[in-house]
Amino acid sequence: MGEQPKELELFEQSMNALNARIKALDDGGVQEKKNMDAELVRMYGQLALFKDKTEKLGLDNAQLQQKVSETESLIKNADKTTELVNDDLSKVSPPDDTAADLNRLVPLMVSTQRKALQCKNCNTIRHRGVYRGFASRLSLSPLAAAFLVAACILG
Repeated sequence: MGEQPKELELFEQSMNALNARIKALDDGGVQEKKNMDAELVRMYGQLALFKDKTEKLGLDNAQLQQKVSETESLIKNADKTTELVNDDLSKVSPPDDTAADLNRLVPLMVSTQRKALQCKNCNTIRHRGVYRGFASRLSLSPLAAAFLVAACILG
C-alpha cells in the first residue's frame, strides 16, 4: 500500500478530533447527569426537611392558637369578675350609723383597758392596785370587747 493522500489524512484527523470532542461531551454529560442527580437528591432531602418543619410548625401554631383562645377567655372572665365586684362594691354601704358608733366606742374601750392595766401596776395607796372602771370587770381583750359591742349594736 502506498501513502494516503493528504486530504484523507486531514479528514481522518478532523474525524478523530470530532470523535474526541464527542467523547468529551459524552463524558461531560455523564458527569453533568451525575451532578444533576446529586442536586435532585439534595433538593428532595431539603423538601422532606421542609415538610417536617412545616408540619411541626402547624402543630405549634395550633397549640399557640389554643393558648391564645384560653387566655382570651381568662381575660373575659376576669373582666366579668371585675365588673361584678365593682357593682357589688358600689352597692355596699352601712345600713345606718352603727359603724360610726362602733368606731367611736372601740378607742374608748381600748383606752379604758390601758388605764386598767396601768392601775394594776400602780402601788399607790389611793388606788390599792385596782381600777374600778368598766374594763377592769372584763377579762376580754380590747378586740374581743369591740366585737362584743358590735354584736350588741348590730343586733
